[in-house]
Amino acid sequence: MTNPFDQNNPSRDVPENNGGLPSYGDYVGGGASGYDPNFGYGQQPAGYVGPGPAQSYPGAGRRLGAFLIDGLLFFIVMAAIMAVFLLPGVLNWLDDYNAWVDAGQFGAEPELEMGNLYLVSLLSVVLWFAYRVLMEVTMGRTVGKMAVGVKVVDADGGRISAKDSFIRNSWYLASIVLGWVPLVGNFASLAIYAALGVLIARDPHRQHICDSWAKAYVVYGR
Repeated sequence: MTNPFDQNNPSRDVPENNGGLPSYGDYVGGGASGYDPNFGYGQQPAGYVGPGPAQSYPGAGRRLGAFLIDGLLFFIVMAAIMAVFLLPGVLNWLDDYNAWVDAGQFGAEPELEMGNLYLVSLLSVVLWFAYRVLMEVTMGRTVGKMAVGVKVVDADGGRISAKDSFIRNSWYLASIVLGWVPLVGNFASLAIYAALGVLIARDPHRQHICDSWAKAYVVYGR
């Protein structure tokens, strides 16, 4: 019996084709393995579709910043409106109240007329929605969103409709209504803000529930 591992023995048993294993030439393109020598490191096979560009969505913090900027600007506007519609009535009430005190609190205590206050409160809600809807429909963003570099788009990347803008901002109505509930109203309103922040943080598209209803997205853009 010959030793197949004895290199000096010419009669050793040598299996044909190296025992069926592919030769070096097979690996460099000469065999039937189908290896492509032009396929280098870092290249993807033909037909491979890599991951598309990930859309970046701003988080709850940036969106809150935009909301606060809008709120500050709106407060300035409403302060001017209140000065026109409410201040004269308040000053008249103060004069009547001081006169009532000077008279020894004789007679019925003067009451502050609340009609104008209710009117201004309703006007503030209407103006707030009109501002947000008009800006989002025509510009794609409010002043606050411009300041932080975000905008609102629909599923196709275009501007949203007035209906969708109203839907995505409808959470504000719920906040106002709950704010009127005695004792717990303010806490309920804050709970809505907190819930929106959690929903935005947990959603892959950074949408809260009203964004989802409106099929609207807040994205980076100026």
